[in-house]
Amino acid sequence: MRSEETLIGQCFLLTRDEKRQGEIGFVLNRHYWGCGYMTEAARAVLQYGFQRLNLHRIYATCRPANVASTRVLEKLGMRRGMCQ
Repeated sequence: MRSEETLIGQCFLLTRDEKRQGEIGFVLNRHYWGCGYMTEAARAVLQYGFQRLNLHRIYATCRPANVASTRVLEKLGMRRGMCQ
């Protein structure tokens, strides 16, 4: 299999149409951490959610100890909610 065809992770958006809300999630093979792939993918998914699906809010959750995922969310401009 060529490297261009290798699945290294996923980024997804779950929608809740009744409130025009969505939840973003992602997972990435640890061999590709720190390369910027997830930030790029998540940014595209957020753009799609807001511009194409006309969502009002997109949120994410992660464990407080998951510094890498927290950093990705911060790079995307997401902010912490009231429940931390």
